Amino acid sequence: MRIVNGLYIERARPRTYNRQLMRLCRRPILVNRMSMTMPTALLLLATLASGCSRSRSDTAPPAVALYVQGVRAYQAGDRDRAIATLARANRANPNLTMSRALLGDIYRSIGDYRAAADQYEQSTRLDPYGASAHYNLAVTYQLLNRLQESAASYLRALKLNPLDINANMNLGLVYLSLGDLPSAAVFTGKAVDLDPENPVAVANYAVAMEADGKTSEAVALYRRSLDLDPNQQTTIFNLAGALLKQKQPHEAISTLRHIAPNSTDAIVHKRYADALAMAGHLDEAIGEYAAALKLDPKYYPAMNDIGRAMVARYRSNFEMDEEMRQQAVLYWKASLTVNPRQPKIVELIKQWNRYRP
Repeated sequence: MRIVNGLYIERARPRTYNRQLMRLCRRPILVNRMSMTMPTALLLLATLASGCSRSRSDTAPPAVALYVQGVRAYQAGDRDRAIATLARANRANPNLTMSRALLGDIYRSIGDYRAAADQYEQSTRLDPYGASAHYNLAVTYQLLNRLQESAASYLRALKLNPLDINANMNLGLVYLSLGDLPSAAVFTGKAVDLDPENPVAVANYAVAMEADGKTSEAVALYRRSLDLDPNQQTTIFNLAGALLKQKQPHEAISTLRHIAPNSTDAIVHKRYADALAMAGHLDEAIGEYAAALKLDPKYYPAMNDIGRAMVARYRSNFEMDEEMRQQAVLYWKASLTVNPRQPKIVELIKQWNRYRP
């Protein structure tokens, strides 16, 4: 699973292989209907192919033999040799769908999504009725930010398997990225209908609800997701953000208190600081904004808000602490060096960058 911008994207799943395995001894094009996970399937294929070679080694298809070698290399952790061997298998038999599927999985695992997409595209052309092939292609397009193509591939996968929870959920997230909020709610909600006890599905449905302005519903869904799995830091972070939208800073502080102090993510410290500032705990807020900037010195939203907190602190102290005001202005000026197009920050500098007795 991969987390992107607060969303959980279910990664491409290992290929399942569905053909009567003894057909390996007869012809190289394999479409297996058996339902097993890749590690089991690959091990069994390697075993049976080995048995075929003992009984009919003279007729074993060269592409299948190369495929089995590629499987063994992959299982041994030698991905470079696996890629080279599977590429040879594809050249020997361009229609060997399992070889292309595994090669796509390997490319995906090393982050070469373009190469993975090429293999999955060819897999879907060879086996247009394989839901898994369309799903894996859709995930890869999603990771490449080719969102329209990703949505189309998810729809093809769902046409073949409408009850796929992850395909429904991911399609909803794609529509969310495309700005189609009603469709995002429909498909993330469908995933929850299919598995109401799935904390990731519930959390992503909450994200879709919040994006559509339904903050109260989102808060309830975030809480429900955390009841199912309390250790989801992204969902904790999102819940705190929704609570701040509802002007509930004390609830947000309580939500973030256990994860923010040890977090290595600047955005978590900033959100915690936002909650502290809204609750009036300005000194603590300034400390958390500073912690965010220590982790990411160019995080200009934290520069902006630490400046605002400092000015609020300056005003609460009867405008006596000139150093606090000057520090605020320096943070805003630093923010403009990172992102010059901030007219509100320019106005704040004009307002507070003057001598005040």
